[in-house]
Amino acid sequence: MYLDDGLGTHFDEQICLDISLQVKQDLINSGFVPKVEKSMWQPVRLLTFLGYNIDTEKALLSIPSDRLSKLYQTIQDIETCLAHSEIVHVRSVASLVRQIVSMSYVIGNIAYLMTKYLSMDVITACSWDSYIILSEQSIGNIKFWKHDISSINFKRFNFNFSCNTIVYTDASNTGYGGFIVANPKSIAHGIWSSSEAQNSSTWKELTAVRNVLLSLLDFIKDKRLKWFTDNQNVVGIITKGSMKGHLQNLSCDIYQSCLRHNISFDVELVPRTQSEKADFISRIIDSDDWSVFNREIANLPDELLNSLNMIPDLLTESKAANTVKKYYNGFRRWKSWTLSHQIPECDIFPSKPFHVALYLASLVQSCNTSCPINEAFYSIKWAHSVISATSPTDSDIVRNILEGAKRRIGHSVKKKEPITPDLLQKMYVKFFNIRNLYFQ
Repeated sequence: MYLDDGLGTHFDEQICLDISLQVKQDLINSGFVPKVEKSMWQPVRLLTFLGYNIDTEKALLSIPSDRLSKLYQTIQDIETCLAHSEIVHVRSVASLVRQIVSMSYVIGNIAYLMTKYLSMDVITACSWDSYIILSEQSIGNIKFWKHDISSINFKRFNFNFSCNTIVYTDASNTGYGGFIVANPKSIAHGIWSSSEAQNSSTWKELTAVRNVLLSLLDFIKDKRLKWFTDNQNVVGIITKGSMKGHLQNLSCDIYQSCLRHNISFDVELVPRTQSEKADFISRIIDSDDWSVFNREIANLPDELLNSLNMIPDLLTESKAANTVKKYYNGFRRWKSWTLSHQIPECDIFPSKPFHVALYLASLVQSCNTSCPINEAFYSIKWAHSVISATSPTDSDIVRNILEGAKRRIGHSVKKKEPITPDLLQKMYVKFFNIRNLYFQ
């Protein structure tokens, strides 16, 4: 039996020494033989343990100098190869990545984030004996570690996990939105272009984080953030990067923005039900439409700011939850129809009466009842009322199209006849049977 890698601590040096000697004696009494070369029984304030320097006086963890020297040597070997032949052995690059990732306990998730481009180049090799060409991003990663590893080579024991500011973001198929809790002026939102709308949900959620971060810099610079999103992939990509180039680029943009503006960033997954406000902003509010209120918001007195913060919440509660959900889905179908028929984006929302009339007419051709036409009409009306825009449903042409659709595919309602005393008497006479109690 073997025992390996044990460590003990105590605030009092003498008590720590007593415990150490007791542990040593217990091991000997139990039949174990402590290895003299690797054992340290005297209390110290600075030691190297499991590849890390532990400094209890400064309350710091750090990477030992021998590991840093090996890292610098690997970087130098790679740079020498690149200078002579512009290619490098894949094993050298993989070794560099492995060394950096092994330091993540001290330097944090940046060890993963700033090695992803190197990992992308490594997996392009056909075998472990081949040579690869490094991308510009990978060379940038190498320069980063060469010049900046010493500045991040520490981790505090008493790290402060508290945050100054809480931010929520969300993205939908139509746009994105985000806000700072307890700051009613800090709402950021935008709408996707037709090409952006075709991207994956992960790209949209990650882009939402980047865009909201850049939009709210005046409120969040020099602060520690707790950032909530309802997308699990976004949490992983922001903290450790992605092997997909376009997502890794976004992750690096977020990191560089935080670095430039002294922002400490802690992203966390939150259930979708807790991000309803950000979800509503991302789905409904178009930046061009909502901007009509920018002047009024900027000039509000401080005593009205709390009321301003309630507006998005109250808008989501303006109707019953199921009604809002039905209208929102109806409005999404309208937007999908406009995009598929190449309607100009500027005419989608706020919408033009003629386009809405065409949409209702197309529904008449595919529906057997007037219910979908009614739902489409009131969904479009509701969406415009949310942003206080003139609704195309107020137009005579749209209203007449709706009435015409009802007449064409509507069904006459056959009302039930009322139950009268005379009818009850006839039923009694018809079914009465003196020989059967059931019919009496």
